[in-house]
Amino acid sequence: MRIFLSIYIGLFSLFAEAFEFDNEAKQYEVSASYVLMNMNYDMSGTGFTSKTGNLSGNGMQFRAAWNRPEAQYQFDYYSASAEEDAPSGLSPANTETEFTRILLQYTPAGGDSFSMSSGNKWNWAFGLDYRMRDSTRTTPNQFVSSYNTLGGWVGLKYNDRLFDDKVSFKSGMGLLIPLIQSEGGQQTGNLKWNLSPDLHAMFGMKINSALSVSIGLQVLMELKSYSGTAERGVTNAEETFFLFNVPFEIKYEF
Repeated sequence: MRIFLSIYIGLFSLFAEAFEFDNEAKQYEVSASYVLMNMNYDMSGTGFTSKTGNLSGNGMQFRAAWNRPEAQYQFDYYSASAEEDAPSGLSPANTETEFTRILLQYTPAGGDSFSMSSGNKWNWAFGLDYRMRDSTRTTPNQFVSSYNTLGGWVGLKYNDRLFDDKVSFKSGMGLLIPLIQSEGGQQTGNLKWNLSPDLHAMFGMKINSALSVSIGLQVLMELKSYSGTAERGVTNAEETFFLFNVPFEIKYEF
C-alpha cells in the first residue's frame, strides 16, 4: 500500500504546475488511480462449496486516452488483490486472489473527457475486454477459481460538465460478451453461461487547465453457471464474484 501511495503522490507532484484555465480541447489524457477494493466470491452447488465473505484489498488503475473530434480511443489497466484464509481442511491456509482487467474502448462522437467539444452527454462505447483472476492453488479442492476471459464489450456512458468545466460527473454501464474462456488449475465444470456487467460513477474537479482529480465508485459483477462435475468436487455449480472499487484518480490532459 505504501508503494501505491508513493506513486500516487509522485504523479500529483509531477504534474501540479500553475496553469490558467482555458477551454482549449486537449487531445491526450493520462491518469493513475489508487483503488480501495472490496471483493466477494461465492460458489454454491452439490458437494464442495466455497465462500470468501467480504474481503478488503487495494490496487492501481491506469488509463490513457486519445481524443479526436469524431471519437475517443481509450486504454484501461486495472489490478487489485486481497488476502483471505482458506476454510479448514484446505491447504495452504493463507491464500491471495488477484484480479486484472485490460479494457480497450472506442467511443464514437464524444467520449468522456472534460474538454471534449461534443455536447452530447450520452454515448455508446465498444471495446475488447480481457479479465484474469489468479488465486492461490489449494488442495484437495480449489478455494477460489482462477480463469482467463477475453471478449467483446459494449457500454453506455453519461457524462456532464459543470461550473465552466471545472467539475464533471461521469457514469456508465457495460457488458462483457465472452468469446474465449478458460479455467486454470482445477475445473469447476462445463460453463453454461457467463453474465458480467459493470457500472461506474465518478465526480471530478479541475485543479488547473491540465490537471484534475476524481473520486468515484466502480462495481464489477460476474455470474456464472456450470453443469456437470469436475476436479473441484462440485456438481452443477453457481458462481458469483463482485468487486467494489473506490478509485482516487489524478488525470493529466495535454
